[in-house]
Amino acid sequence: MSQSLPADVSDLAVRQQAVAAELAQFRYLGFVRTGDEWQKKQDMAVLTKNDDLHVVKKGETVENHVVVKMITQESVTLQDRDSKVE
Repeated sequence: MSQSLPADVSDLAVRQQAVAAELAQFRYLGFVRTGDEWQKKQDMAVLTKNDDLHVVKKGETVENHVVVKMITQESVTLQDRDSKVE
Protein backbone atom coordinates (compact mmCIF):
# COMPACT_ATOMS: atom_id res chain seq x y z
CA MET A 1 0.00 0.00 0.00
CA SER A 2 1.53 3.31 -1.01
CA GLN A 3 1.21 6.53 0.90
CA SER A 4 0.82 9.83 -0.88
CA LEU A 5 2.53 12.97 0.25
CA PRO A 6 0.48 15.83 1.65
CA ALA A 7 -0.42 18.38 -1.03
CA ASP A 8 1.74 21.13 0.50
CA VAL A 9 4.82 18.86 0.46
CA SER A 10 4.30 17.86 -3.17
CA ASP A 11 3.61 21.51 -4.15
CA LEU A 12 6.86 22.53 -2.48
CA ALA A 13 8.76 19.81 -4.34
CA VAL A 14 7.27 20.95 -7.65
CA ARG A 15 8.22 24.60 -6.92
CA GLN A 16 11.76 23.58 -5.95
CA GLN A 17 12.13 21.58 -9.16
CA ALA A 18 10.92 24.57 -11.20
CA VAL A 19 13.43 26.89 -9.47
CA ALA A 20 16.26 24.37 -9.96
CA ALA A 21 15.35 24.12 -13.66
CA GLU A 22 15.48 27.90 -13.99
CA LEU A 23 18.87 28.09 -12.24
CA ALA A 24 20.16 25.36 -14.58
CA GLN A 25 19.53 27.70 -17.54
CA PHE A 26 22.55 29.73 -16.47
CA ARG A 27 25.79 28.63 -18.15
CA TYR A 28 29.17 29.28 -16.55
CA LEU A 29 31.54 30.57 -19.23
CA GLY A 30 34.54 31.55 -17.19
CA PHE A 31 36.33 32.95 -14.23
CA VAL A 32 38.04 36.34 -13.93
CA ARG A 33 40.35 37.39 -11.11
CA THR A 34 41.20 41.05 -10.67
CA GLY A 35 43.59 42.61 -8.19
CA ASP A 36 47.10 41.66 -7.25
CA GLU A 37 49.15 40.73 -4.20
CA TRP A 38 48.69 44.16 -2.60
CA GLN A 39 45.00 44.48 -3.32
CA LYS A 40 42.13 42.30 -2.29
CA LYS A 41 41.56 39.83 -5.08
CA GLN A 42 38.09 39.97 -6.60
CA ASP A 43 36.79 36.88 -8.36
CA MET A 44 34.11 37.31 -11.00
CA ALA A 45 32.11 34.85 -13.04
CA VAL A 46 30.88 35.21 -16.60
CA LEU A 47 27.43 33.67 -17.02
CA THR A 48 24.93 33.46 -19.84
CA LYS A 49 21.23 32.76 -19.82
CA ASN A 50 19.55 32.70 -23.21
CA ASP A 51 21.07 35.70 -25.00
CA ASP A 52 21.94 37.63 -21.82
CA LEU A 53 25.54 37.94 -20.59
CA HIS A 54 26.22 38.57 -16.89
CA VAL A 55 29.57 39.39 -15.25
CA VAL A 56 28.99 38.96 -11.53
CA LYS A 57 30.78 38.94 -8.19
CA LYS A 58 30.02 36.88 -5.10
CA GLY A 59 27.02 38.34 -3.28
CA GLU A 60 25.53 40.04 -6.35
CA THR A 61 21.98 39.40 -7.49
CA VAL A 62 21.09 38.46 -11.06
CA GLU A 63 17.59 38.91 -12.49
CA ASN A 64 16.33 40.29 -9.15
CA HIS A 65 16.22 36.89 -7.42
CA VAL A 66 19.34 34.82 -8.13
CA VAL A 67 22.21 35.36 -5.68
CA VAL A 68 25.80 34.44 -6.54
CA LYS A 69 26.86 32.38 -3.51
CA MET A 70 30.33 31.18 -4.52
CA ILE A 71 32.74 31.45 -7.43
CA THR A 72 35.66 29.11 -8.11
CA GLN A 73 37.75 28.53 -11.19
CA GLU A 74 35.69 25.43 -11.94
CA SER A 75 32.16 26.44 -10.97
CA VAL A 76 29.73 29.00 -9.68
CA THR A 77 27.01 28.41 -7.08
CA LEU A 78 23.73 30.27 -7.57
CA GLN A 79 20.83 30.42 -5.11
CA ASP A 80 17.25 31.53 -5.57
CA ARG A 81 16.71 34.26 -2.99
CA ASP A 82 13.13 33.27 -2.11
CA SER A 83 13.27 29.47 -2.01
CA LYS A 84 16.97 29.12 -1.07
CA VAL A 85 17.34 26.42 -3.73
CA GLU A 86 20.94 26.22 -5.05
